[in-house]
Amino acid sequence: MDVDKILKLVSNNYFIALFMSFLSIIALFNLEIIPVYNLFSWLLFCILFIYFSKLNIKKNIKYIRGCIVISLIFSILSIVGNTVYNNLFNSNLNFIREIFKFSNFLNLLGLTSLFFSLLIILIPKLCRINSNKFFKGGKSSKGVIIFIISMFLIFIAWLPYFLAYYPGTLTYDSFVQLDFVVNKFKFISDHHPVLHTIFIAIPYYIGSIIFNTSNSAAALVTILQMLIMAAIFAYLIYFLYKRNIRLIYLIIILLYFMFVPIHGFHSITMWKDVIFAGSVLLLIIQTIKMFEKNEITLKNSIGFILISLLNIFFRNNAIYAYIILTIFTFIIFKRYYKQLICIFLIIYGVYFGIKGPVFNYFNISHTESAEYISIPLQQIGRMAWKDIDFNKKEEKLINQLIPIDTLKVVYNPIVVDPIKLNENYNSDVFNKNKLQYLKLWITLVRKHPDIALESYFISTLGYWYPNVKVISSATWISNNEIGVYRDSKISPSIFDNLLSHDYPFINIFNSLAIVFWVIGIFMYITKKRLGRKYLYCFIPVIGIWITIMLSVPAYAEFRYIYSAYTTIPLLMVVPYFKSIK
Repeated sequence: MDVDKILKLVSNNYFIALFMSFLSIIALFNLEIIPVYNLFSWLLFCILFIYFSKLNIKKNIKYIRGCIVISLIFSILSIVGNTVYNNLFNSNLNFIREIFKFSNFLNLLGLTSLFFSLLIILIPKLCRINSNKFFKGGKSSKGVIIFIISMFLIFIAWLPYFLAYYPGTLTYDSFVQLDFVVNKFKFISDHHPVLHTIFIAIPYYIGSIIFNTSNSAAALVTILQMLIMAAIFAYLIYFLYKRNIRLIYLIIILLYFMFVPIHGFHSITMWKDVIFAGSVLLLIIQTIKMFEKNEITLKNSIGFILISLLNIFFRNNAIYAYIILTIFTFIIFKRYYKQLICIFLIIYGVYFGIKGPVFNYFNISHTESAEYISIPLQQIGRMAWKDIDFNKKEEKLINQLIPIDTLKVVYNPIVVDPIKLNENYNSDVFNKNKLQYLKLWITLVRKHPDIALESYFISTLGYWYPNVKVISSATWISNNEIGVYRDSKISPSIFDNLLSHDYPFINIFNSLAIVFWVIGIFMYITKKRLGRKYLYCFIPVIGIWITIMLSVPAYAEFRYIYSAYTTIPLLMVVPYFKSIK
């Protein structure tokens, strides 16, 4: 049977439509997305049947393979994620057996049918959009005015958050850095990026001199951060305006930054991740500029170096994502390899020069290794929690690191902090015997692959499975020693639940995985419209996601991937750029 006959069979075939509807509803029932005994569930079945029966995929034949692959990926992630999420605290779970149940095979068919039927309509429409629908002709001349207005409106939209949570949201991490600042850097480590601590110190010292109170000084830090982030977002709007994007899309992007609560909350939180997320947006803008020129100019080189340094110094593990970007930069712009060698020698030279000799000169201590072994710690923790039998050698090594009895009690599947911050955790033992503990981890993973895989999926769950309720460490911590305290100028009650999963439309922005699912779809659209090499523009964010998947302390926290939220308005426009072709 040829392809045309297969398509003809599937398209406008009531039996196929009925079968697809049945599988989709069964999957939604099994995954508890919709209730079984509910009139509206059966109404949904009727709607799906009508939809599937009118589905004609023949005209979109060139997108079929891509849509099937994406649908399968989304379906597998949904099924595995649902299984993991429902068994976070189930010590009796046989993960492999649970995943490969026959019911999950039916779920896979049903969800794939559902995703495919949506994507085969959506993706071709997005791929066929004429760039002129986004970009108008002629030259734009009022860029500076657009920048100023945008920055002003974004800052004003965030002011209620500032007043409600005055002097800003200070977390445990914030107070650790403020302690360095208040004590005049008598002791400092790079557990938190030193550049960010300096960023806090400058306005804090100025505020202390002007206002003579710690609260006002902390507020000045918050205001400076708000201004910088508002300026970065306004620069994106300016960047798109200068490339003649239509006003309606600029307004949508402006409203996104003004009123989506994620940006308001992060703008007032004293975190390294906030400025870092802004620097990632600037880095992607720079990659687009490089495509526009189709060459490595002196101007582009200077901009790329400065933004790259900002990027890797505002978050410690950003260097790993940046190495991925470096590799792809050499692949995409290989004919300019001489210039690239000079550029990256400067970037890595400055980075390792400061991280090495400069830090040593100023007695800046280095990050403890627990930050980089979060997933192995969680895997061993879950093995202990599930009462597996360690042999004497394994038991001895684990007890030297942290007593197994303690590990069983403090283990929390969703965050590694209870282990690495426990008073009985001995980081010195690990630092002196890294190779030995690496061998221990490899041995335990080989002996208990099901638990290791289960723990890995749990540790990264929120970054690929959409239905996870996000946790946030953006929690106010009182600290009377420094003298910074919450002094709300307006009631914070109207803002407290804005990051909840309980509000329609708003809650779509509270799913970390959905952001990456959308980015994945637009990567496919970019590949179809512009070609594979233009996926380079997505590498900074994808590199961050890969870094998270290799080592992340919490299974679903906004701040680790806030850069996806700052960059997604630009990434959704990338496929329609005419000037980068």
